[in-house]
Amino acid sequence: MGGFRSLVTEHVVLKATAFLVAVMLWFIVTVKEPAEDDVAVRLIMPGDSTVQLRGARPKVRVLVAARGGDILKLHGTPPTLRLRVPADPPDSMVVELRPGDVDLPAGIEGTVRDIYPKSVTLRFSDTAERLLPVRAALDVAPSLPVGGVSFDFAPESVRVRGPRRLVVRTRGVYTAHVSVLALDTAAQQVPLDTERHSGLTLLPPRVQVRVRRLHPAP
Repeated sequence: MGGFRSLVTEHVVLKATAFLVAVMLWFIVTVKEPAEDDVAVRLIMPGDSTVQLRGARPKVRVLVAARGGDILKLHGTPPTLRLRVPADPPDSMVVELRPGDVDLPAGIEGTVRDIYPKSVTLRFSDTAERLLPVRAALDVAPSLPVGGVSFDFAPESVRVRGPRRLVVRTRGVYTAHVSVLALDTAAQQVPLDTERHSGLTLLPPRVQVRVRRLHPAP
């Protein structure tokens, strides 16, 4: 009886080992063989864009031809598609989608054969926000010649939030017209000009500035 049990156990071990070897061989062959599959696409808005979508982003998928191993990678690291959106779009617009606009992740060789849907309708928020540089509207005491000082702001840029069309037209955020001391080391706090930028929220509303003399004092 013990011999029969031993024989059955050995067969089970052999069968399990053979099964694992077969699975490994199948996997090795599969990852190297050409394959096709549809995968999700990650949509990207243009860099430094004031545009914000209203509601959920559309779902887009593509048909990709690549090695089986690369197809598996794409399910974890999806391709990307940068939306072609103007800086000041209408409230909604239809954007055509093309396979050639899709970028595969680095290190993956393949071809995007198709994309669906072929177009999406984008609806944009009435509000927007962006980072804009701080610009000086300061008087320096004691009075120095024009071009005799420079200003180092911290932070150098502030977040601007408000109606989209107003944010789009704004190129920089000015300080209030106040006086600062011509000190090379001490940081001074100054408010931003909320009246000049009426209708916008400025974050933070105040910044620090260091005034640098470009020429030594006599």
